[in-house]
Amino acid sequence: MTYLDEMTVVYDVKCIWCGEHYFIRVSKEDAERYEAGEGTIQNVFPMLSADERELLISQVCSKCFPKEM
Repeated sequence: MTYLDEMTVVYDVKCIWCGEHYFIRVSKEDAERYEAGEGTIQNVFPMLSADERELLISQVCSKCFPKEM
């Protein structure tokens, strides 16, 4: 997690299967809630796609997820 500015955070997530990097941008407030374990990922990041949320949870990208899971 990298603080882009005082209001924005970027997660740099590397897929554990293919090694590709993905950058997911969220608000600092939402990132802090997620890191603190507040609620489910769907509630904390409703603006993210299901693929982006899965990437944050499992570190497996959407291209690799169907093949490996």
